[in-house]
Amino acid sequence: MSVDARWSPYASEAWGRHVAAVFGGRFERHVVTLGTGGKKARELHVPILRGGRLAAEGFVCGHIGYGGVYDRAGQPAPLRHQLDALAQLGETLGEPCLRLVTPPLRPEQLSAPRWDAHRSQTAVKVLGGELRASYDGAVRTALRKILRRPGLRVGLLTARERGDAVELIHATQARVESPYLSPPALIEGMIPEAPSPNFLAVGAWLRDELISVGCFVLSPNNREAAYYLNGWSARARELGPNYAMLDAAFQLLSLRGVERVDLGFSHQRALADHKRRWGAELHTFLRLPNPAQHTRS
Repeated sequence: MSVDARWSPYASEAWGRHVAAVFGGRFERHVVTLGTGGKKARELHVPILRGGRLAAEGFVCGHIGYGGVYDRAGQPAPLRHQLDALAQLGETLGEPCLRLVTPPLRPEQLSAPRWDAHRSQTAVKVLGGELRASYDGAVRTALRKILRRPGLRVGLLTARERGDAVELIHATQARVESPYLSPPALIEGMIPEAPSPNFLAVGAWLRDELISVGCFVLSPNNREAAYYLNGWSARARELGPNYAMLDAAFQLLSLRGVERVDLGFSHQRALADHKRRWGAELHTFLRLPNPAQHTRS
């Protein structure tokens, strides 16, 4: 499966502006030209977050989710070009790039031992065909079980359910001992008042109780989505509420024309394995603090 992206959802202007509104700073897009002076010029696009709580002393290329430097077609530039572009942009702005989080990269770009300490993996699922046939047997069994549950329904979250969604997500983050609780404004902004081309929020209810929620960021061309936030009810754990929610989300995203869903990085091996059971494949990306130290090294 190709790991090429057409503007990662996390590099979109809608996501960048939303993050800046919550955490401060400014989301900016810059164009950097490499290869002047006799070399073939490359025009590269660099989305950054500048200032605010996430980049107080400079700028980051990867604020919440990936950053990355892209070519004119929206594909990730080769890693060496990403590093060179950020170094050049830092000189232009007179500020350091504090962090680069790349989108998933091709294996040949990551073979050098110097990247070993910076590798992370994300699970990427391709949508298409008969979706449920791509799930493994255990997922299909759990899904059939919860879909037979009387009183279960799935669908889009609405603005009036923002409070319940925030409560459920925060309870889940506390339960799994997350070091970070997502700001309510970040969550609420991902649950639009009307259908949005930028975000999708899906819920599962048991009668009137919200038992699972998932929030997704969409790319500008609607071909990619990223699964960013999840919350689920501890009381409904035995039912497997996330099975119903995530299956519904895949169906809705597919109807929108989304081709790939990034299910995200997992701190625990068991969670990564669970994502693979939905038919996802693991791909590697890099987290590089102070990327200037890697330029031309």
